[in-house]
Amino acid sequence: MVSMTSRSASGESVTRGAEPVLSGRDPEVARQLTALLLHAPDPIVTADLNGRVSEWNPAAEVLFGWSRQEAVGTTFRQHVAARALSEFDHAWARLVAGDPLPPYGTETLHRDGTVRAATFHAGAVGDDLGGLSGVVIMLRDRAEDAIRPAGAEKDTVPDAAFDLRRGIERGELRLHYQPIVELTDNHVVGVEALVRWERPGIGLQGPAEFIDLAERTGQIMPLGAWVTHEACRVAADLAQLATGPHRVSINLSARQLSDPHAVEILQQALEASGCPASSIEIEVTETALMQDLSAAPAALDAIKALGISLALDDFGTGHSSLLYLKHFPVDRIKIDQSFVGGLGADADDTAIVASTISLAHNVGVRCVAEGVETVDQLALLRQMGCDYAQGYLFSRPVTLEALLKWLPEHLPTRIPRSASPVAAAPSVETSRILSLHAAGASLHTIAAAMNVDGLRTPRGTRWTAPSVARVITRSQFPTLHLPR
Repeated sequence: MVSMTSRSASGESVTRGAEPVLSGRDPEVARQLTALLLHAPDPIVTADLNGRVSEWNPAAEVLFGWSRQEAVGTTFRQHVAARALSEFDHAWARLVAGDPLPPYGTETLHRDGTVRAATFHAGAVGDDLGGLSGVVIMLRDRAEDAIRPAGAEKDTVPDAAFDLRRGIERGELRLHYQPIVELTDNHVVGVEALVRWERPGIGLQGPAEFIDLAERTGQIMPLGAWVTHEACRVAADLAQLATGPHRVSINLSARQLSDPHAVEILQQALEASGCPASSIEIEVTETALMQDLSAAPAALDAIKALGISLALDDFGTGHSSLLYLKHFPVDRIKIDQSFVGGLGADADDTAIVASTISLAHNVGVRCVAEGVETVDQLALLRQMGCDYAQGYLFSRPVTLEALLKWLPEHLPTRIPRSASPVAAAPSVETSRILSLHAAGASLHTIAAAMNVDGLRTPRGTRWTAPSVARVITRSQFPTLHLPR
């Protein structure tokens, strides 16, 4: 966790966590205020009655160009444009005196010298409100005004955060869909909905170009709500097709997962579209789950209670392990394409994918291989018993119109099949070996406990996860070729 420094009443430095620290008489109010600061799309700042900043949310970081770490302890007045200071001082005097202050137009100062027009909303609060005392300030960008250098009349500096907010409001978001194929019969059983932004003057942008920005500014909440409603609407239509696909996967970020309204948004989207809950799958990354292991199970249970299935995305790239699967009500894991890309060429990647599939099946979880691009990768996945696959070998993410045109042309018999037999069902040995390894057991201990030939090495030798995976793979899939 990143340390932040602010000032106590005595003027001494105080170290605090990256998230707002709001202690007070009412923990529920404090929790709600914390959620508001983190997720609000508008810049929100709290300050004491002397104007010294105590909280500074992600949207404020974008508007002013100061990180929270830098802003806490400064005076809010220094972030107001020079020609707006007189009006600000008058407004602040009213706030401190306890007089109500109607919203008014002001100008804020970015650290690079640019000025933005904004509407200033503020109110004084007492110390009974979740431990906060002082002033809460919310600034709302005036959408028709643009960023400009100090003293300039017109905008000359583009602002992605500003554009994204307007883009969400103006309907510039799009969904593309990538098919997911069941490997037993090659039929398309689902699609993953992937958001795009049709940004004016720039063109279609992928999620890598704006999702992080949306997360940092709190705009991930309205963006995610739009994706959820649109995906449910499309899923309701696809459910009417006799041949499917009958499931649409929606990605949920860590911030969305922690939002207390996430389940309500899902429920509203299902009801508004008439979409069956069984036609929706929520994908969360293992990194998102690991951020709050205590709260994540309850959030996932609430989603499952709606009848929605769950998938653990990008598996293998975070800090969890297959042993965590017992803590979460996961139906499927999606093996990250960074491992799938090495199938048949890299011994460690091949072994990790094979052992992941084996152990997932042992705990009743099915597997989706992401990023499948070659026939050889597909053949190996079939031999390992993988359940589903998606990737450019089948189709790139496409618009709904292109998907509806592609589906009738997709013939399962045209997808190459492996001549090798599908691997036999894995035994419980795999799970026990990985459990021992995860607990820190040496290979000698594993060999003694499992009585497996070929594992005996000098006492105390520790094996890496890929090495253990290779051993497991060879014992479970003796006919599978592992590159040296």
